Amino acid sequence: MTIEALTPGAYAELGWKLFPCHHVKNGICSCGDENCDSPGKHPRVQNGVKAATSNIDQLRAWWQQFPGCNWGLATGQPSGVIAIDIDQRKGGFESFEEYEAGRHAPGDFGATLLAKTGGGGRHIILRAPDAPVKNRVNWLPGVDIRGDGGYVILAPGSHISGGTYAWENWGSPIMSAPEDFLADAAAGAGGSASVIAAGGSMLDPIPEGKRNDTLFRRACSLRRKHNDDRQVVDLIVRTAGRASGVTDREIDVILESAFGQDHSDGAEPAPFSRLNLRGAREVRALPKPTYLIEGVMPEAALFQVFGETGAYKSFVMLDMLASVANGIPWMGREVSAAGPVAFVLGEGGYDAGVRIEAWLLSHPGATDERIVYSIEEQLDLMDEVSVDAILTDLEAYRLVNFPSERWRMIVFDTQADHMPNGDEDKSHDFTVVKRAVQRIAHATGAAVGLVHHTGHNKSRERGSSRQRQALDVVMQIDANHIKNVKQKGAAKFDPIPFTVEPFGDSVAVRAINPVSIAAEGFQAEVESGRAVLAYLAVNPNASQNQLKADLQIGDGTWPGIRDLLESLGYLEVKRDAKGTARSIRATHIGFAWYGIDPEPEA
Repeated sequence: MTIEALTPGAYAELGWKLFPCHHVKNGICSCGDENCDSPGKHPRVQNGVKAATSNIDQLRAWWQQFPGCNWGLATGQPSGVIAIDIDQRKGGFESFEEYEAGRHAPGDFGATLLAKTGGGGRHIILRAPDAPVKNRVNWLPGVDIRGDGGYVILAPGSHISGGTYAWENWGSPIMSAPEDFLADAAAGAGGSASVIAAGGSMLDPIPEGKRNDTLFRRACSLRRKHNDDRQVVDLIVRTAGRASGVTDREIDVILESAFGQDHSDGAEPAPFSRLNLRGAREVRALPKPTYLIEGVMPEAALFQVFGETGAYKSFVMLDMLASVANGIPWMGREVSAAGPVAFVLGEGGYDAGVRIEAWLLSHPGATDERIVYSIEEQLDLMDEVSVDAILTDLEAYRLVNFPSERWRMIVFDTQADHMPNGDEDKSHDFTVVKRAVQRIAHATGAAVGLVHHTGHNKSRERGSSRQRQALDVVMQIDANHIKNVKQKGAAKFDPIPFTVEPFGDSVAVRAINPVSIAAEGFQAEVESGRAVLAYLAVNPNASQNQLKADLQIGDGTWPGIRDLLESLGYLEVKRDAKGTARSIRATHIGFAWYGIDPEPEA
């Protein structure tokens, strides 16, 4: 494709987002200002780069409105590309060549799409990562990085020098931005090496006993000096901390504390606290827990579901996960937000396919798009390296398949399969598992659960009592009921009855409507009432004991039936002074309601 053929429409076909900029005409900027400080480069439309679009109709309208304009490419996330902008006049080629010579990672920037700028410089076009890349002006002497919120002029734009922008190798593939470059770009001016070098006394060794507090004060000072640029502060503090023997986990806490304080009035920072101490007013101002499932499951909760073998624990969990994935009510309770879910099956994964098929058949219109499985992978939640791998896999899968969403629920089935080297009876071992699922919940924002079995005592979960103490929600599946045995910080929910019905080649659990249960009970009483009146039509003088015996009505059931019929006016009940029912007699209203013709009295 020739430069002349590179129209806005051709760029838009690549998914690039464009907007019109002023151009150079007769040696001056088309804005008409002879002293313009950005000739041929500033936007022609309100909102500038924020107005960038790939809509062909809008681009065509702008072209008709601003004939001959330069076109700006919105870099970063909007177009999926970033640009290294090298200015020849400011020594950009020399400083970038020096930077390349000092790189230890492989990769040739000349292997990607390149453009010659109108002033004799160069644009190196790279594929943008998933994480935002900040604009960095004068990142190296004469070298800028154009990322989110930035833009570059495209070929065949005009330049104040009289030159034009042109592609050097149009059609070449665009390579992904190298990881080491992205790290250096995030570090700010000059890359990580120059930031660290500029750390000065902030990098001095810290004597043992004062390491955390000293590092915290350095972080606060650096934060003020670098205008809250966390990437710069993180790099210097982490370098100094590691050199002094401070762990990355401790450094994370120190940085959170440093950036959590308000230093806008120039006040000295409060001393670093390992306990992360907060006043009661601050705690009261913290956001209140929100529920993923109304009244049942808080957001990012740690939970356990236990029950005997064959109690349908895994089916209940599938029903919960699939309901959250689809954003539909679970067992009659609202789901606050739909999102991806993961079901990690350490055992019994061979029939996972027919189970989800059965669930879909039981929920017409639902989909399996957000339901993710890991089948028969017995991951060790007691091993920190394994937990690292779990988090890496979850994040990688999410970025590819659900980039704009976050995990909502993650369930490990069973607990025993995911602590293969642990002892369930030891509280220490479960504490390790609890910290692992807590870490997963914090990293993903998901509610994370464990499916477990009962012990010898069928009313309790197997293993250490530490389990119930440590978790937010504990549920037991027993006799087709979901029972809440622990609900941290809130009232327990009432037992939830469910039924199991066949669908396809498997079964699915279904909610039982409490209203329907009451209606069925009432209907049973009504039918029993009809039987009572039919009996009295033939045996009008029968005693209560005779009636109960002949109709096989239990002593506990009879008062309810009798009182119901009496309240409806279908039965007359004679009572003594103590209110005890002594005799009964059916009424004509009762006979008429049921359509019964009583036997004529002798």
